[in-house]
Amino acid sequence: NQLPLDASPWKSVQKARDSRRFKASDILAACFENLISFSANNRCLPSSLISCIGLFNDLPVTILAHQKDILNGQSGMLLPSDYRRVVRAIKQAEKFKRPIITLIDTPGADPSMASELKGQASAISESLAAFANAKVCVITIILSEGGSGGALAMGIGDALLMLEHAYYSIISPEGYASILLRDASKAKQVAQSMKITAKELKTMQIVDAIILEQSYEDIIRQIKSYLNHYLSTLMAYDSQTLAKKRYEKYRNIARSDAKHLIDQGGLDLVA
Repeated sequence: NQLPLDASPWKSVQKARDSRRFKASDILAACFENLISFSANNRCLPSSLISCIGLFNDLPVTILAHQKDILNGQSGMLLPSDYRRVVRAIKQAEKFKRPIITLIDTPGADPSMASELKGQASAISESLAAFANAKVCVITIILSEGGSGGALAMGIGDALLMLEHAYYSIISPEGYASILLRDASKAKQVAQSMKITAKELKTMQIVDAIILEQSYEDIIRQIKSYLNHYLSTLMAYDSQTLAKKRYEKYRNIARSDAKHLIDQGGLDLVA
């Protein structure tokens, strides 16, 4: 059931969406100890946000994750109240100087009218700003689906890791096809040109490292190894240096992306 690293983008999308694929809760249980969850106030339905603290190699960390479990009523799509919980968790992590680790698995933010009326757009922008200005290091892992603003709202950090058959995009292939080709059934076709796979994003220097999917045990081993490496590296910086490096990281992503397009003949320079 393994796909090669050069599998087609559409196959990676399908694998990322497979209901049998591991979930954020599985990764948390395997990689962290002494997990303590922050409860959501006044919530009747299960939240798709996991917000907790735990120990990684005896180091206290804050963990924020999308939990996608349809049978349990968790779509992976966060509500405005969830993003505001994310911001509060970031502020608490700053207060206690805990590194932040995010696990992303979402088709996108909740698109319902109720969420729009409750300020979904502003909640996402507040989350983006909080991560961008975080005074502690942030490590992001894209587990499966990294869809649209829902993923980006928890995807700003100092290191971005991505599983081999995850995908990361500004819009779903179906949405992309619907807008450009007026035909959602052409999602497989447009996925080829969207640059959404781990390999493509690593080439464009958006992703820092790819976690290969040989076996579940090997995935866990790699996640632990990368976390240990990046935590050791990033925690050596003070908050001002972290902020500066984070800013430069995202400024350089835009530049390297444009250079890549130019090199591929997909972007013309205007004098």
